[in-house]
Amino acid sequence: LIQGQGEIMEIIATRDLKITNKFLKDLKLPEGMLITAVERDGAVIIPNGSTKILDGDKITVFYLLSDLAEVDSLLATKKFV
Repeated sequence: LIQGQGEIMEIIATRDLKITNKFLKDLKLPEGMLITAVERDGAVIIPNGSTKILDGDKITVFYLLSDLAEVDSLLATKKFV
């Protein structure tokens, strides 16, 4: 997208992702990243700040390639000790 400068990714949230069980307004999303849709139990949600990402949600994410490192970090799994 955008002449190769952006991408769309679809992920399934699992309980071990850093973004799971958090409200979007509490996430520090990179400026070039948008969570554009959340599919939950067959329904599509257009998210806003009060949307909470739950285990099993299918999330559609748009991001600029310049923010890829931050996006990867945000979508990484939690480290359990």
